[in-house]
Amino acid sequence: MYTPPIDPDPREEKLPRWARDLLSDMRMRVQRAEADAEAALLATDPGGCDTTLYRYGSPSVGLGHDRPTVQFRLGDKHREYVMCRIEDSKSYPRHVYVSGGDSIRIEPVSSNTVRIYTID
Repeated sequence: MYTPPIDPDPREEKLPRWARDLLSDMRMRVQRAEADAEAALLATDPGGCDTTLYRYGSPSVGLGHDRPTVQFRLGDKHREYVMCRIEDSKSYPRHVYVSGGDSIRIEPVSSNTVRIYTID
């Protein structure tokens, strides 16, 4: 939720410098608090996010709307990982984009489940 900056009241020009500085500082604190509140809302109510981290036994966490990338480490080697993110383009409808540090192998399990492996 974006809140536009709070415009100073024209009467503030007549206040002493310390009072104007205090009001300016309070405006910045309000804007920071609103940004923190939005981040906290995503973390506690992920329903509005396009990427959500489901933690078994813990509350879900929303990862935001800016197409975050989730990386899964599959082994100890540097390139044993798989990264996933949501993409949408003119060429392809909205989809999950998966890439690996090395080659990957996708094994269908059922009509709605796959396993993904890295290949040495």
